[in-house]
Amino acid sequence: MAETVTETTGGGAARNGWRAIARALSRAVRTVRQIPRAIADLIFGYDFFISYAHADGHEYPRLLRERLEDLPARYRVFYDKTGFVAGGSLTFETRRRIRMSTHLILLARPAALNTSHWVGKEVELFSKLDRNMFTVEFGDLISGLSPSRPIAAFLQDPITIRETPGANSPSESVIADLNRSFEGVRQETRRVRFLALAALFFLLLASFAGWQWYEAESRQRISEAMRLDALVGQHYAVANRILAEWDSEWARQIEIENDLSLIKARVGISIARPQPALAPPEVDVLAPNSTSDSGSLPVLTETQALQRENNLRQEIFGIGQLRRALLEQALAERANGAKLRIEADIAWQRAQAYNSSALTSRQPVASPDVFSIEVLSVGFGESLILHYGDPAAPRLILIDGGQPRSYAQSLRPRLSALKRAVSPDLPLGLQYVIVSNQDNDRLGGVLWLLRELAEQATAEPLQLEIANLWYGSFGPGFEGWQKAEARLLVERLGIPINAPFSRIVMRPRNGTVTVDMGNGLMATVLSPTIEEVTDLYDHWVEQAERSSHELLVAPADTFEGVSGVQIDDSLALPERPANCLDGSIPNRASHVLLFSYRDRTFLHGGDACGSQIEYGLRAAGLLSEEHPTFTVDVMLVPHQGSDRNVSPEFFSAVKAKTYLFTGDGTFGNPESETLRMILEARKGEDYTFQFIARDGADGFGERLDAFFENWPAAEYGYKRVFRSSTRAAMTVDLLERVRY
Repeated sequence: MAETVTETTGGGAARNGWRAIARALSRAVRTVRQIPRAIADLIFGYDFFISYAHADGHEYPRLLRERLEDLPARYRVFYDKTGFVAGGSLTFETRRRIRMSTHLILLARPAALNTSHWVGKEVELFSKLDRNMFTVEFGDLISGLSPSRPIAAFLQDPITIRETPGANSPSESVIADLNRSFEGVRQETRRVRFLALAALFFLLLASFAGWQWYEAESRQRISEAMRLDALVGQHYAVANRILAEWDSEWARQIEIENDLSLIKARVGISIARPQPALAPPEVDVLAPNSTSDSGSLPVLTETQALQRENNLRQEIFGIGQLRRALLEQALAERANGAKLRIEADIAWQRAQAYNSSALTSRQPVASPDVFSIEVLSVGFGESLILHYGDPAAPRLILIDGGQPRSYAQSLRPRLSALKRAVSPDLPLGLQYVIVSNQDNDRLGGVLWLLRELAEQATAEPLQLEIANLWYGSFGPGFEGWQKAEARLLVERLGIPINAPFSRIVMRPRNGTVTVDMGNGLMATVLSPTIEEVTDLYDHWVEQAERSSHELLVAPADTFEGVSGVQIDDSLALPERPANCLDGSIPNRASHVLLFSYRDRTFLHGGDACGSQIEYGLRAAGLLSEEHPTFTVDVMLVPHQGSDRNVSPEFFSAVKAKTYLFTGDGTFGNPESETLRMILEARKGEDYTFQFIARDGADGFGERLDAFFENWPAAEYGYKRVFRSSTRAAMTVDLLERVRY
């Protein structure tokens, strides 16, 4: 208790100390503010202040003022009929006018001496200034003044000037006496006023100099901030020139690798892709669709082909070394630019401290952020890596892992390459791992990733940390069923699951949920809703019962306790559409997410139905009668392009600048019918088809060629892009290009 009292007392003393300082500062500020007014009052002050009672009449004081102002001395006289400011405080104005006057003339008439409150106050205030006060006495009124009157105390020894009782205008003797009495102090008054005028001049001169200094300092600070911004721009411009050279060399390497593939096709020899030591695994650039006529190649013997292969490999090795050197130079330039940007930000803050509008003149150099969708080649499965943020330290989101075999073939090598490139000294960080659908062609690779992280039994364990994992699943996990095993591994590894949602990722029936994924990336959940989640739960319950397990937590249509998201469940939506032929429960419960970064958008359609996506966009307020279409930069076409999940109406309402297809022909995906729907909905518009596979199952390549032959690009306006056969992935870059 004693300690508490001591702390409280000490705190009170500290607060009192701060209050005292604040009061002292306030007084000092008020004093400084009063200096210009005091000087002005001295310069533009009055020689006489006429104090009278209005009840005694205005005629005498008015004429007295006029007579004194008409004298050769040109006295300045304050008379309240002309001197007060309308609406001003009488007490404040009276005090100020008295301080501005060197003499006070009291018209000692009956009302002034006996009844007027203001005359008494004026006399009292003037007496405290120790200046001359003249009393114009009309008869013998002062001697008969009652001692109880407050004014009597200040009239014990007055300088009296006699006036005729009842006079309505000042006599010549009164004017002469006042003029004669003032002559002795007139010179002193002029001297004081001159000094006051000089003080005001120097004050104005100092104020002007201070203002000039302030403006010069403000301009200097803005100039310094602009100089730093210009240097930032110079470093970024140099980096961009270097990276343009990198792009050129990269395109040349792709051409050489294509030549290697053609040699292999021509002579039937085995030509492996360059190993990491020669050319690190990297993502394919968007290369236009093109074909090469192998019949035009010269006929090569095996010896000639091997010699040609060796020459090309050496050239690739040299290009790889050059690209690495160029990338290091560009990153160094950008690092210098980033340091200068911090200095520029501080400089602009200092400039704004002097000039609140300084930032309006700033034209900052845009930071070279990335927002890219990398699509791994995993056969008929699907695996994407989302890159966003600073290209020197990008944030990564893994969406699906493809089939089980895809982990060793594609996913793990790419994660290892990313670690070497962007996080050589620390574990590679994945902001999120999102399993959009629990089917094996999405979950399989993620399951193997979780197994490796749980066991870490490999010779070179993958150094990787997962900050959050979204997976439409129900706990507790159990062994014997891969979907439940993945849930069990997540729980054992202590990875947060479905955060910030309390149970499972979904949106309200009649609303939307937007999640801040970090560093400016936003994800709007378009699907599933409680209906699809409940069906999925029943599916899990059935599997759990077969394995003699019980699921503890059932889904609920509630968002209580969910933090860090924007929730709006107030929309009134029409009845849910049902035009979807895909009856798969996991497919209909898959995650559909709209990613937004800067002003770019990526729609991940999952394996859902187009009608679900439309409904989610309406719930988000992005589709309506007033806005019947919605366009994104990139759309991952649902269910790898299956025509059972989409409709012509969907592609007419939801449009994309780039349509991304991940199917390789397995199960017929992507379907020719799906492509036809897009072509008919977008005829005459500019857009791009991008395919992860050029060839694949069931004559996929021949089927595509035949289809596009009947739907010519010249007529329908589309472009086609295929992953290079020499690359294990391709990337759609929406901002800065991914080069690591």
